[in-house]
This record gives sequence, structure tokens and C-alpha cells, in this order.
Amino acid sequence: MDMITDKPMHHNRPDMVFQDIAGKKVTIIDFAVPSDSNMTQMYDEKISKYQELATEIKKLWNLAKVEILPIIISANGLVYKNMRSHLKNLQIPTSKILAMQRVVVLGTTTLVRKVMSS
Repeated sequence: MDMITDKPMHHNRPDMVFQDIAGKKVTIIDFAVPSDSNMTQMYDEKISKYQELATEIKKLWNLAKVEILPIIISANGLVYKNMRSHLKNLQIPTSKILAMQRVVVLGTTTLVRKVMSS
């Protein structure tokens, strides 16, 4: 779903948005599954991609804080270095990392099987 702002934006569809009304805080979450060598680049890209949206909704919604948390797991299951702290900020147990890795690796395996069998 597009996030509605006063001015048009190219990047206004993050994967998830959490709003803490009492704390006047919004957390923008976007997932990515890049190759192992592109993890840092993808992380930086996600931050810059949603920076304008974060600034705009902070102003429009009169928020104290807007945080952008990219969740990056490589196609081979490697976890980006900031993932533990991001999950802690979201109050998600770090034990969920293994489950996320499993989903990503199974998705990669399925894709490779489809390509190899066709």
C-alpha cells in the first residue's frame, strides 16, 4: 500500500510500517535478499531509498522519530551485521533469525531447482 504524503514520491511503498502512537514513533522496514557481495550496498540503498519518505512522514504526522530498518539476508542465508540490533529494536527475539535464514535458503533452492529442470 502506498503511503500518502503531501508531495509525490517514487519510494513510498516499504514492505512494513510500524507506528507507535503513544511514543510518536514510526519504523519503516524493508526486506532484501541480495547476493553475498551486495549486502552492504543493498543496506545503504534501502536507507537512502526511504530517507525522503521518513523525513516527510515525520513532518506530516508530527512524530518524534522515524527509523528505517532494512532487513538484509543474502540468497545463501548470510545475515547483515546490523540485523540483531534491528530485531532488538523491533522487540523480535534474535532466535527468529534462523527461521528467516531457512525461508530464504529454501526459496533460493526452489528457484535453482526450477531453473535447472527447465
